[in-house]
Amino acid sequence: MKPLESDIDSREKVEHLVYSFYNQVREDDLIGHVFNSTISDWESHLQNMVSFWSSILLDEGSYRGQPFPKHMKLGIDQRHFDRWLSLFHHTVDTHFQGVNAEEIKKRASTIGAIFSMKIEMLRKEQKG
Repeated sequence: MKPLESDIDSREKVEHLVYSFYNQVREDDLIGHVFNSTISDWESHLQNMVSFWSSILLDEGSYRGQPFPKHMKLGIDQRHFDRWLSLFHHTVDTHFQGVNAEEIKKRASTIGAIFSMKIEMLRKEQKG
C-alpha cells in the first residue's frame, strides 16, 4: 500500500495511527496476548494513547500520566519492544509520510529503548 500523501499534523491523524496500530497489536502472535490480557477497556486505552502521542508530537498537552510503571509489571522483554516498534514503524509508513511521521518513529524508538533499559535494570536489581 502506498503511503498517504500527508503527514501526521492533527489529532485526527494521530487517532488514525493509534487505532490502526493497535488493531495490528491485538492480533499479533507475540505481543497481542500481553495487551489483550491487560487492557479491559480498549476505547479508554486508545483515547489515552491518542492523547499521549498528540502531546508528544503536536505539543497538545492533553496527556496526563506516567506510562512506565504500568509497563514494568507486564513481564515483557526486548523481543516485545522490538515487535512493538516494528509494528509501530510499519503502521506509520503505511499511512503517513513527512517530517512528523519520521519524528514520531524516532520518539517511539527512544521511548522503547528507555523502557526496555529501565525494565532490564530493575530486573537485575531484583535478582540482587
